[in-house]
Amino acid sequence: MPVSCVTTSKNGLDMSICEFAGKKLMAQSRHGSEFALCRQLVALGCPDGELIVIDATGKELMRFASIHQGAGLTIKEGQEGERLAEFTGDLIPKRQEREQQPKAGEIATERLRPAASEPVLVSARAA
Repeated sequence: MPVSCVTTSKNGLDMSICEFAGKKLMAQSRHGSEFALCRQLVALGCPDGELIVIDATGKELMRFASIHQGAGLTIKEGQEGERLAEFTGDLIPKRQEREQQPKAGEIATERLRPAASEPVLVSARAA
């Protein structure tokens, strides 16, 4: 089942909000808050599936084929502008790490990192 998130931009920050397992999640970033939200979803044990990004009016902006793959990506800024890149930090935020230690038989977080050759973005529409 796809997960939907609402993304807005204000004061130079993107903010993505969704609800999963009875918890309201919010991620902020200058660019790519959807990827940060994917990492939060993975940390909460969200099964892999689509992430549908919509704006405040309900218009679909983009669709990710895999939440787990999205968790392994970020937007980097440089002289050439913004680019999609591999996320090199911890997939599970430090404050949640103690609560989310894998139990016997569970997939370790590192295995959720996408292969560089796997596509993540299914479609994008201009805002």
